[in-house]
Amino acid sequence: MRKISSTKALLDCKCPRCRQGDLFQLPLGKFLKNRSMYKKCTVCNLAFEPEPGFYYGAMFISYAVSVAVSVVSGIVLYNFFNDPDIWVYLVTVLFFMLLLSPLTYRYSRSLMLHIFGGIQFDASYIKG
Repeated sequence: MRKISSTKALLDCKCPRCRQGDLFQLPLGKFLKNRSMYKKCTVCNLAFEPEPGFYYGAMFISYAVSVAVSVVSGIVLYNFFNDPDIWVYLVTVLFFMLLLSPLTYRYSRSLMLHIFGGIQFDASYIKG
């Protein structure tokens, strides 16, 4: 198997050390059934929680994404929909927050582990 880039591993929610093992037990389409992550990588046995409470930082990433979605939604509604009533803003933002919640959950955790986890890629775990 060939080396996967760090960006592709992050976007595919793969282990930062071997870039092959999945972070989550089920694919994104089955998110509502089970949101749990593996405790360890199935390929290189890396613990996905480097320290207790590590993923509290992912809440800040998720919050930043939520703020960005709110701001973009507000700007689009104001400029392209002639400044509608406040309830339209609220319903639109709530709709997009609920729609994007599976993505923000997964990617905030993946970003947290890849960027702030302090884990380096190790090519010795590449199979093939």
